[in-house]
Amino acid sequence: SLMRMLPFVLYAIKSKLSEESTYKLICEATSLTHAHEVSKMGCFIYAEYLKNIIETKNPVISLDRIQDIDYTIYFSEETIDKYDELLQDNFIFIDEKHISQSGYIIETLKSVIYSLIHGKNFEETLNIAINLGYDTDTVGAITGGIAGLLYTQKEIPEKWLSKLRKKEYLLNISSRY
Repeated sequence: SLMRMLPFVLYAIKSKLSEESTYKLICEATSLTHAHEVSKMGCFIYAEYLKNIIETKNPVISLDRIQDIDYTIYFSEETIDKYDELLQDNFIFIDEKHISQSGYIIETLKSVIYSLIHGKNFEETLNIAINLGYDTDTVGAITGGIAGLLYTQKEIPEKWLSKLRKKEYLLNISSRY
């Protein structure tokens, strides 16, 4: 469900939803397919991280901010503990070999945030995400969605853009927003 959260988060931002209202929206959206509390928390962390990326344009500050949220308002201690590694101050210093690739939402979210805090531009960020291995389509798609909001369209390599089907149509749609 993490892959489908971007439009809901953009709606929350445009509507200026509070943290609590964003939580409710994200929980409803993820519950369509993944109603477990662990999935809800992962999608909520993603939503808050993305909101902060758009505001600060800084993946590290955005990480700091999601680490400061009081998740006990919304989630059980058992669920919060599952995200402990991501929510610790030292996550920024985690070694790549400690990023597990299981396809589980927790590991996917860690991979995405790791890629964003270690990439210096759009291409490098996506290459880090994909080179982590395993569930590359999911991690790449989620990372690409956030990186697309973090960096400018001009930073997307032309060699990637030139391979897009219906490129002009996609560029026309994206330029409206």
